[in-house]
Amino acid sequence: MRARAGGAATVRTMAIVGLDHVQIAAPPGCEGDARRFYGGVLGLAELAKPPALAARGGAWFALGDGRQLHVGVEEDFAAARKAHPALRVADGSLEALAERLLEAGCEVRWDEALPDVRRFYVDDPWGNRLELLAAAPTEIRVPRRPHAAPIVLADYDPAWPERFAREAERIRGALGARAVVLEHAGSTSVPGMAAKPIVDIVLGVPDPTAEGEYVPALEALGYALHIREPGWHEHRLLKPADAGVNLHVFAADSTEIARMLRFRDRLRSSPEAFDRYLATKRSLAARTWPRVQDYADAKDAVVAEILRDA
Repeated sequence: MRARAGGAATVRTMAIVGLDHVQIAAPPGCEGDARRFYGGVLGLAELAKPPALAARGGAWFALGDGRQLHVGVEEDFAAARKAHPALRVADGSLEALAERLLEAGCEVRWDEALPDVRRFYVDDPWGNRLELLAAAPTEIRVPRRPHAAPIVLADYDPAWPERFAREAERIRGALGARAVVLEHAGSTSVPGMAAKPIVDIVLGVPDPTAEGEYVPALEALGYALHIREPGWHEHRLLKPADAGVNLHVFAADSTEIARMLRFRDRLRSSPEAFDRYLATKRSLAARTWPRVQDYADAKDAVVAEILRDA
């Protein structure tokens, strides 16, 4: 670089220091859908557009970190199927957001390709791809075995509620008042429903992160901690030696407990919901699944639809 006459060389630094906003394209007349989806479902606060730009249509939203998401009108609109913004979600709320999207009729597509990240994809009202993610590592203490097979559903067995009653009595005896909520959930809790022969029990405790207050007592009963999921309602999964029970631990006031019990009660009270869910389960179970959890995740859409009608 040349020096200026009579002086030292002057170096001018140019650097990008951050991201100001992202823009999503949308067709003309998009403003109502933009407000319903980005404002209503995703919960983003709408921002007033500068007067000079307001006449162009579209809508602007705050992302909560000083950045913005702009919905801009494009006359010859085509949805972005590959390029997409990735929106970070607060810890512990990603699953709740996925449930809200499902209840709004959106397709939620989970992706586990990245380690230590929970994320899913969803399309906005015009087909643009969005990624929602949160740093939420799941600690798997007991390795899962690969499945690579269909799911075997057993006919309803009256022994399932009997197993729940026995386990509930043991858990209450071990935990006392710390067992704030103790309920039979899942398909084995619905009379007549075919299911995997594993009894799902929901345990609500004052604070699931305070494992010393309940895990040792449950270990004394023969349970072992299999999974710790801080990013999903602080969920803990424990199983006994025979693996015949899934003991799901949440905070007693968790919205996930309320959702699980509302779904159970809907299946118990609505023959239409019962038949719809059973038919979906049988159809999905006939496929080959790499993991049992993949089968469970595939039922999310029908679960959301049944809850929406409840």
